[in-house]
Amino acid sequence: MLTKGKSDVDVTLIMKIFGICNTSGRFISAISFVTDKLDSLIIHICCLGVSGALTISYPLYASIDGAEFAFAVIAGIFIGGSNADYSGFRR
Repeated sequence: MLTKGKSDVDVTLIMKIFGICNTSGRFISAISFVTDKLDSLIIHICCLGVSGALTISYPLYASIDGAEFAFAVIAGIFIGGSNADYSGFRR
């Protein structure tokens, strides 16, 4: 049998890290919406821009050990931040 990539345990850990960071990104962005100092559209666009740049540049750093974990942390925070506008918080 030919196997490639991470083990099942590593993939499970990466998904847990992504989920935790996604939730924390939503909370951080939702709190910043309430302060009236930042516009939710600007935060949404910036989070999507960082997420896109991170995804496009992944082949440049994919060979580094632990890159998958770093990607899961950063992508989780910024992808969660872009969706925080739907969290139900109102100004």
